[in-house]
Amino acid sequence: DATMQVGAVEQAITVTGESPVVDALHAGVTTNFNKDWLQTVPTARQSYFDVVTYAPSVKINQVPNDSRFVIFGSSSDQNSFQYEGVEISAVSNGGVWDFPSPDMMQEVEVKAVGVSAEYSNFQGGVVNIVLKSGSNQFHGLESAYWTPPSWVGNNTPNEPFPYHVDYSYQATGELGGPLAKDRVWFYGAIPWQMSQASNVGVDPAFAHGGHSTKPFVKTTFRFTNHDAGDLTWNDNIFCCAATASRTAPIETQTIEHGHNPVLAGHYTHSFGSATLFEVKGGGIYIRDNFTPYTDDFVTPGRSDSGTGFSSVNATTGSRQVHNRTTLDGSLTRAGAAFIKGTHDLKSGLQYVYATQQTNTLTFSNVSYSDLNGAKDQATFKDPAVTGGRIRQLGVYLQDNWTLDDRITFNLGVRYDHTLGDIQSMDSQTTLLGIDTTYPSAGANVSYPGIPDLIAFNNVSPRVGMTVRLDEAGKTVFKTNYARLYGKLATGMFN
Repeated sequence: DATMQVGAVEQAITVTGESPVVDALHAGVTTNFNKDWLQTVPTARQSYFDVVTYAPSVKINQVPNDSRFVIFGSSSDQNSFQYEGVEISAVSNGGVWDFPSPDMMQEVEVKAVGVSAEYSNFQGGVVNIVLKSGSNQFHGLESAYWTPPSWVGNNTPNEPFPYHVDYSYQATGELGGPLAKDRVWFYGAIPWQMSQASNVGVDPAFAHGGHSTKPFVKTTFRFTNHDAGDLTWNDNIFCCAATASRTAPIETQTIEHGHNPVLAGHYTHSFGSATLFEVKGGGIYIRDNFTPYTDDFVTPGRSDSGTGFSSVNATTGSRQVHNRTTLDGSLTRAGAAFIKGTHDLKSGLQYVYATQQTNTLTFSNVSYSDLNGAKDQATFKDPAVTGGRIRQLGVYLQDNWTLDDRITFNLGVRYDHTLGDIQSMDSQTTLLGIDTTYPSAGANVSYPGIPDLIAFNNVSPRVGMTVRLDEAGKTVFKTNYARLYGKLATGMFN
């Protein structure tokens, strides 16, 4: 018989403790959804907007995965949408244009009233996405989703053509790991989806599906013990479905397609253990096309104001180009001691440069409107171009002053100088159809810019206070005051 000897004895000590239930340092209303929450709670797979609706103070209509949510009563275009602190809102309307996949997210933050002076251009809330990063170990994940057509119920049994799903597929591949151990890491994901369906009253033979691919890459680096950062690239390459209806057949539909790349980068340098310098920047760069399903940029479309029917073709095609770039530099000093207690100080300088241009062509410069089958009106339109430009320079100072072990004051102020004007533009660009291209105007017309339309100089004070009502920090009283100025969008003046 073999005798087994003791090879080694190991001891493990696990120390556990209760962390405070309530954030006692900041007076603002903040909700964080971590990776475990995002992976376990059932939400729509195409994007993360369902997640936001779980935060308090958020109201949404009953459309699934809708980005038009209201936070603390403000309109949906007055929310700030960010990738790791970099603004990615659409220039034209201030709303969402990018639809990132939840699979690439480490955390979703929803900040509302009482946030620090670092945040601007919102009156509702700040929705920030923290993205996954690589580590010293390789990790991968593959997920797939499929909706079998036979599993889709028929809620309109008396209709000859009920709602019908031909196919619905979604899949994501993820991989992360080291490029140089302890120095450089990567994480990448490729979400993909493809679906085709037809509405009630529409023959499924005339359905036209859509698809999207959302590649994402993030590189994280730490060159020294004091220098670190990351670079992120994400894109949404898509072609939406052409959704015919009873009154608008497939040949009258306009298809939205294009891509919306997002860039973000951070660099930090620490001076000792208490001072941090940070630079971050990036933005969203939208290339969006609205073109006829037929790829016919010549034949005018028709509608009937009496019956509500459309026929022949779509009426217009357009191309939108949005560019929003943000740069932000800040300096943070933790634990500064003066007057009384300790102070966490942060000051920063922010710059925004954003432009939007939309070129629109009415096919053959005319559209027709009938009245109960009889010819009625012809509307003539020259090729059009609209757009605008926004520039903003902001500075801020924030002090989180911990007076003692019970009371903390959040004191902040920011100043923003905002300009709105119209840049010079050309009427002629190239409209990108599904399989063809076409000029947006037969001959180019150059329009001079219109300077000095809007100039705002806004001072935004922020004051908050938290009071621990017990030693454990389970009950905290919070109050705050802030003056928040709305976001300027080119759609307000273009």
